[in-house]
Amino acid sequence: MEKPVFTVVIPTYNRAKKLHRALESLVAQTFKGFEVIVCDDGSTDNSREVTNSFNEKLNIKYIWEPNWGGPAR
Repeated sequence: MEKPVFTVVIPTYNRAKKLHRALESLVAQTFKGFEVIVCDDGSTDNSREVTNSFNEKLNIKYIWEPNWGGPAR
């Protein structure tokens, strides 16, 4: 895999449905030279599963931290 030109950082907290929509939008982009980092601030919904469902479609990494406002900050 080529080195990404830029990184898309998505902070999230219990927004799995909106996260799915955002990731679908990234899949639809014609330019593919980017990576995605999802920074989860302790979600208790299925945000991890949503992110993992895009492993084959995007160069994506998921970071989960306990809720303290850190990853989104």
